[in-house]
Amino acid sequence: KTSKDGKWSMTNIREDSFVMVALKDDNQNFLYDQEGEFIGWHEPVIHTSSPEIQIPEIKIFPRENRIVIKQIINVAPGWIKVIIDAPEPRPLPAFLPAIDSSFTIWDGDTLHVWYNPGKNYTGYAVMAGDSTQIRISQTKPLSSQPAPVRVSSGRLHPGANATFMTATPIISIDTSKIDLRQDSLGTISFRITRDQSDPRKFEISVPWVEQKRFNLTFLPGAIKDYWGRTNDTITESVVVTGTDQYGDLTMSIDGMDSTKQYLLLLKEGEHIRDTFVIQNHSAVQLTKKGLSPGKYILEMIEDLNQNGVWDTGNYNKRRQAERKMIFMPENLRAGWELEVKANWNNK
Repeated sequence: KTSKDGKWSMTNIREDSFVMVALKDDNQNFLYDQEGEFIGWHEPVIHTSSPEIQIPEIKIFPRENRIVIKQIINVAPGWIKVIIDAPEPRPLPAFLPAIDSSFTIWDGDTLHVWYNPGKNYTGYAVMAGDSTQIRISQTKPLSSQPAPVRVSSGRLHPGANATFMTATPIISIDTSKIDLRQDSLGTISFRITRDQSDPRKFEISVPWVEQKRFNLTFLPGAIKDYWGRTNDTITESVVVTGTDQYGDLTMSIDGMDSTKQYLLLLKEGEHIRDTFVIQNHSAVQLTKKGLSPGKYILEMIEDLNQNGVWDTGNYNKRRQAERKMIFMPENLRAGWELEVKANWNNK
């Protein structure tokens, strides 16, 4: 057993070859048999031919998540949410009976499934041999309601785009039915960009003017969603703040292996604000401008299989977990240019 600081020693071991394994043994039965237990091992075999051997630090890691459906929410006829605990890339469940003409997207661990709202689905979601019942929704169909459109944030950095979102995937946008105005400037031309990863989102970009309020009107029929719904008249306001109310964060990282891919996650709590993919570099300098003041975390991952996420290890397959490092810079303040220097140790 280790001491509180993780140190340990063994004596009177015969001369032989050994595999050195570390286990966070929650139930103290000397077996790796609990979901929450961590494990790690020293990669080279240990030869006890010398009188004394120093073992380097052994890093332990959690098990791979079992593929399991945690919850199913039958929101309304035409819309099901399936919350799935599984490693990336998450597999899609099968539905029995099958759902015809469905539209699916992932939002974190939640799979959204949209289908014909004229039907109220009941059946089973099947994954990894387990089936979970989907009970008929007790909510009235949402397809008879107008399509809602909302702005993600009413306060905007002058150099950012205004992000808008709907509850269901957008099929088409009629820009002739969208009006953007600012009192002193009158009608303003704008550009719309659809989000490639989430069909519910789009961005509007213009040369915003600091300390001004912009009014955006979506006239009826501007937005058409997957269910064929269109919007009623919707008015949203965007207040453009001053650049002095934000800060810039520069991240300088060295000590990387230029033959490997790394991920740098900029996080605010558990929310990932941005992801940087680093390839073919041993040192980089990355800058994120226009951040709101607050506490940020930098999480760096050695993405060995280049799948864009951190992967834990597997003792049975003798696969070590991907290395990860956490950096905790000081709080970012308004008007600051904060620089973080970090070293990724390859040894």
